[in-house]
Amino acid sequence: MPLLPAPPQPRPPGLARESEAPKVIDKAFLTSQAAPAPKGLTSLKDATAVDLELENLDSFSVAQYTAEAKGAIITAFLTSPEDALTLANLKVSVGSNESLVQGQRVVNGVPIIIAPDLPAGTISGVDASRIYSVIRDEVRVDVDESVYFTSDRIAVRTTMRMGFGFADPTSIIKMTAAA
Repeated sequence: MPLLPAPPQPRPPGLARESEAPKVIDKAFLTSQAAPAPKGLTSLKDATAVDLELENLDSFSVAQYTAEAKGAIITAFLTSPEDALTLANLKVSVGSNESLVQGQRVVNGVPIIIAPDLPAGTISGVDASRIYSVIRDEVRVDVDESVYFTSDRIAVRTTMRMGFGFADPTSIIKMTAAA
């Protein structure tokens, strides 16, 4: 019996893009894109603004209490990879190696979700019970074997009609660092 697991096998050619659909949906949810893309988180004009300072966790406490004053409970903080790294490097005190962030990617008991499509300096506090993903039509998959006739490849296109609903946009807390 081997001590180490076998290395993962490389994907067959052509399957490299199998995970693009979730990435496209995430990008649509997190950013503002041109029509016909659905309106995402950054398009909300009524989100509640909170100043973001990444020297300590005070901004996160302010965000949580601000959300609770609006009847929401923050269930996740969405952040860029750069800001997540900054948070991970915060220490309990000067000269300490103990991280201020509790456990694995948790701030004040709330998970941190790294969202590569968010810009550095912007963190959103969201209450999942107030956000809806609505699928209008079934997912359609079109396959065309002729487009790459000169090689053994096929073209696959996936179409999905989807939108996002925000029950109370003011309960979304948008934390932004000073410029």
